[in-house]
Amino acid sequence: MVIVTSPEKPFVFSAKGGIKRKAAEAEYADEISSLYFAVGQCIVREDPSYPFTWDLDSVSRYVRTIIERTLFNSDVNLSDDDDIFNNGCDR
Repeated sequence: MVIVTSPEKPFVFSAKGGIKRKAAEAEYADEISSLYFAVGQCIVREDPSYPFTWDLDSVSRYVRTIIERTLFNSDVNLSDDDDIFNNGCDR
């Protein structure tokens, strides 16, 4: 998960130049909660069975199933060479 920061809510830095994590978490608490809620609404409740054997074919089918369920779009038929981010996994 990624949250893009806002210029209106700049990070607070320590004397050594690192981001003060607790302060950043407090400042972005609403955005973080909203993101976790949104992700929770999208989780597929029925997980596919793990592969019985962890060979290339079984794992490929398993990963393909996870990606197809993540996309929530039955019209997308991805091949192994397709860019999943250009096909909706960037949202």
